[in-house]
Amino acid sequence: MFGYITVCKDELKIKDYTRYRAYYCGVCHTLGKRYNHIMRLGLSYDLTFLALILDSMVSENTDTQTRGCLKHLGKKHPVVVNCESLKYASDVNVLLSYHKILDDIKDSFSIKSMFLYLIHVLPAKKAGKSQTYLNKSIKENLRKLSEIEKSGTDDIDKASHHFAQIMKDIFYGNDDLEKLGYDLGRYIYLIDAVDDFGKDIKSKNYNPLVAKFGDNKSEAFEFAEQSLLFTLSQGANSYEKLNVLNNKEILYNIIYLGLKQRLYTVLKGNKNEKSL
Repeated sequence: MFGYITVCKDELKIKDYTRYRAYYCGVCHTLGKRYNHIMRLGLSYDLTFLALILDSMVSENTDTQTRGCLKHLGKKHPVVVNCESLKYASDVNVLLSYHKILDDIKDSFSIKSMFLYLIHVLPAKKAGKSQTYLNKSIKENLRKLSEIEKSGTDDIDKASHHFAQIMKDIFYGNDDLEKLGYDLGRYIYLIDAVDDFGKDIKSKNYNPLVAKFGDNKSEAFEFAEQSLLFTLSQGANSYEKLNVLNNKEILYNIIYLGLKQRLYTVLKGNKNEKSL
């Protein structure tokens, strides 16, 4: 359900894209250092945005070092280091991955999900101690979300609320940041429903758009487009009220260009986005 909060690369200056990658690599390196290298495989762009915006609100200068990694052997890249938001983002990444695995096991037990559980259980225990409230919030809201989805509701707001609440709790700090987190959570939940529309019809898995519109794809996507554009505008309003000290060009790109580009990419059915 993650990976939808990304930059619009074509509209970003090279120096700003390099800076964005430095945060991505920073979270990745922190996951390896704070937990283990396997945890780095579950990193999403959404957590890069989390680290980026939190750091941009507390610091005008962030330490950067040049480092290599297993993914890019023989090459070194700028990496953001010594940043508290990186530690927090890595904790969140582990907890989200862990609880998603638990949810998958409840829905349909498999050897793969059990293997992933065994890999994540100790890192999740450590992350849970660091983020006690957030760990409880993710667990409880996913439980409530599961109950709502099992009811088969066609109420989009009701279906998306608990995932949006998780994102609100993740983006803690002040009211506007939490409102932005809530809107991003609703965006992620609904755009994921668009992305999985055809697949969920075939597999008969719950999808709020299918529950509301059946197999009427054009009507469902028209509704989703308008609803998501409104959600993004609400999120942008909250973002404008934040006291951002750094990385303004990158954040502007994500909020006003990247999210909308991702929306239309998914609506057009093109899932072949290039990775960093």
